[in-house]
Amino acid sequence: MKNCPVCGSDHLVEVVRPEEFQYQGHSATIEDYRSFECQNCGEAFPDQESVDRSEPILRDLHRQAERLLTSVEIRAIRLSLGFSQDDFGLLLGGGKKAFARYENGKVTQARSMDNLLRAVKFRPDILSVFESETSDRASNICRFVVPTQITISTSPTSSPFKLGAPVMNSDEQRSDAA
Repeated sequence: MKNCPVCGSDHLVEVVRPEEFQYQGHSATIEDYRSFECQNCGEAFPDQESVDRSEPILRDLHRQAERLLTSVEIRAIRLSLGFSQDDFGLLLGGGKKAFARYENGKVTQARSMDNLLRAVKFRPDILSVFESETSDRASNICRFVVPTQITISTSPTSSPFKLGAPVMNSDEQRSDAA
């Protein structure tokens, strides 16, 4: 960086120091955080390498504050169940690269995925809900068992939930009618 993007001054000084980030009562310090400070207007601009290096740390800071699993916890769950990143992504959803992105801090998992991971951590047997369409693990494409329709009742004397017939998509209904 040659000139200050704010004031145009060429009096920029490179500064390398620990930088503390805070979010909702949680904090993380990035050591050797490099930035450029303008001696004229006082603005500071982070170095792109420092931004890239801090991204996974800050994403985990956000996860902690939001009570989501961190990248290390997600990896530990996956490894404890013996799955590759690709296979776990195909099995649980998100695609082949989802778990690589969760674990390297490029993407934060949705709350629904976080809940599913927590459930799988404590009840690995629920993985049997998923069925593989092929036996070839390299091309493992997974699907859910047929869902059932759930009706919610507001009657105080009966159970609020009633299971109905399996839900069919429009393609299945057309083939049954033929």
